[in-house]
Amino acid sequence: IEAAIHALGKISDERALVSLVNLIEAGEAQWEGTICRALIEIGKTHPSATSEAIRDSIHRQGIRPIWLRVIGGLARDNELDVLIAAAGHLDSEIRRAAIAAAVIYGSRFPENLLIGSLQDESPKIRAKAAAALGAYASDSTIAALETAIGDSDALVVAKAVSSLSMSGGKMVLPTILHSLEHSASPVVIASL
Repeated sequence: IEAAIHALGKISDERALVSLVNLIEAGEAQWEGTICRALIEIGKTHPSATSEAIRDSIHRQGIRPIWLRVIGGLARDNELDVLIAAAGHLDSEIRRAAIAAAVIYGSRFPENLLIGSLQDESPKIRAKAAAALGAYASDSTIAALETAIGDSDALVVAKAVSSLSMSGGKMVLPTILHSLEHSASPVVIASL
């Protein structure tokens, strides 16, 4: 089955969309990654049809992380509304997939949602938000990333440092050094 799904993606025929979406709706989770890649491949050639198939499935059965991964892979502004809505979802896996897609969308994704996601209970979501904020250089983003350097999760700290180096430029070193002087946090040290 996996080889057939892969071939459908390479052929990139929009007639395969219904079959691929049906597999996900039927709960074929073991093929999810391959189906996601195939849908993205088809979406490169047939973006509107792919978007419509995903939106129809969301309407029928609700949002799923795979749909957000496909939307992220397509990186079309037409689907940004789905990601924005999903970023506030109660299910942390859906929030994580939405914020992960935000990395691909860059500065087209609302900055305030990413800054808010730095406060999420899930460190995976906080790390994805910190990574996505690298696309911004506003004072509010830099302040939020500087705060995120004090996070208890090493991955969040590493992503915040990386994003600060992209968006805050020269400000990252003094911020890290200040954190070291006041806490000697192993997390901050690890981010160096």
